[in-house]
Amino acid sequence: MFLDRAQQEVDDPGIRQDIIELTESLMGLPLAIELVAARARTSSVAELRKLLRSPDFIRLENLMQDVPDRQRSLQRAIGWSFDLLEPAQQKVFLRLSVFEGSWTERAGAALVGDLVDSRLAIEWMQPLLDRRFVVRDEERASDRQPRYSIFFAMRDYGRHRLAQDVEHERRVRAMHADFYRDLVEGQGERMAGRDRRDALEELSLDHENIHAALRFFVETADRHSALRVATMLDGYWWSRNYAEGYAHLQTVLGLGQPAVGSEGAERLLWGKVCLAAGKLAIRQFDLEEASSLFTAAADAGRAEFDSGLLALSLERGALVDLELNRYEQAYAALTEAQTIYETLGGRTRAEGMADCEDGLGLVASERRDYAAADAHFERALGFYAEYSDPQLSAWVRSDQSQVAYLNGDPLMARVHAEYAQHVGRAYEDLGLLTWSANSLGHIAAFQGDLDAARNHFVESMTLAMLQGNLRPRLRALEGLAVVAARSQQDESALILLSAVDRERKHRGLPRAVSETQLIGSALASSRSRLSELEIKRAADIGMLTSLDQATELAREV
Repeated sequence: MFLDRAQQEVDDPGIRQDIIELTESLMGLPLAIELVAARARTSSVAELRKLLRSPDFIRLENLMQDVPDRQRSLQRAIGWSFDLLEPAQQKVFLRLSVFEGSWTERAGAALVGDLVDSRLAIEWMQPLLDRRFVVRDEERASDRQPRYSIFFAMRDYGRHRLAQDVEHERRVRAMHADFYRDLVEGQGERMAGRDRRDALEELSLDHENIHAALRFFVETADRHSALRVATMLDGYWWSRNYAEGYAHLQTVLGLGQPAVGSEGAERLLWGKVCLAAGKLAIRQFDLEEASSLFTAAADAGRAEFDSGLLALSLERGALVDLELNRYEQAYAALTEAQTIYETLGGRTRAEGMADCEDGLGLVASERRDYAAADAHFERALGFYAEYSDPQLSAWVRSDQSQVAYLNGDPLMARVHAEYAQHVGRAYEDLGLLTWSANSLGHIAAFQGDLDAARNHFVESMTLAMLQGNLRPRLRALEGLAVVAARSQQDESALILLSAVDRERKHRGLPRAVSETQLIGSALASSRSRLSELEIKRAADIGMLTSLDQATELAREV
């Protein structure tokens, strides 16, 4: 229908697929297809997608002649259809319009339960389904949990009508936010147990609504609820998107620190949010901010006599020392944290001891004491095994992969990296996938398979950019510089390395001993094949090359 209305013939399968996806986003509504297709002759698919995201789309005029007034725009058509609904159905629809993305029957009932006689969603939603005000979201639904959504233009119409009663709109949004706060806390408890993978999957299905709820709590200065949600989303952001999580946590912390004398539970929540933000600040290379956040978290732990929070803050603060090559300070912080964890019990003790052993393994690795590093890693795996947590164990295996490679055992390095990659895929943990791809890239480069090495490094770089994780992005660029050097693209190799060096200097991040070992010999070979003038020219070009430009150059290696 779209192509007929647009009077187009498209032979390119890529463009045809884009048009199919565009049409699906219009949920098959004839007038919506008509409005977009009428503009397809003079606009690209990308321009049409931008049009759909515009708040003016609902007011676009129909270019066809001799059509009823109600079909002149989507706004008029939706308004005409809305007026045909029963008053009770109109109220239900307006409340449902606050949802972002899709929602479950349980979520819908939480918003409209006081408006309908039956708690069975299908009974009160059927009239809206029949008139396509609500549609089933088959893509996100499961056999045991159907999901529903609203076409974005209809949602915008509903929100506009709902906003005409400011107090009622606020109450409905508060009901929505409270439901998702409670949902996040329930999933947060599962995240701390053996249902981590299922909890992550279910949180991802409600990603849009959960973040809308968090924005509402920030907007209304409900600090306690915002802290509760942010604390529980720590593990989700760590597995999915560092940059997004860091931005949300900074916004929550912007609500201000609880005053001295305020409820202790809120001060503890504040400390936990500082801790979560500090972890993600490291991944953004905002090391000074990370250190401040860990200090604030430790202060909260001391003030509220929460040994677990204090130990976690010391342990995470050691990561800042590791990034800055301050190995003595990192060792001291980790051993102090271990002393505290020893006094605790249950899962907190086991996971804390494991994290410290993993950190001590990294310290030993940077000191090139690989036997000690591997002993620490094995002890970490032993602690994690007490609770059968493959995701946390896989992070240790990822660290073991690098140590095995540096210690001259690429076969064992591959075993560890492929295990981490397998678990990363199973849990959709982008961080694990990013680092395992980086390890596999170095192994492939060492073994002379430069095509495989390039593919692994590009995958690592792409995933790092998706997460907003700068450190592995730089590591992947360094890996692609190694690929360029081994394939004798010497000038490109040195330009990439110089661009990374400029970024590291700007961020105040020195290259670790292990990182120098990973790239040293290959880059030395490139320098040996170039003249002094060529080396200087490559370095100068690299210093003027932005990170995005270096990324594009790396993709061409």
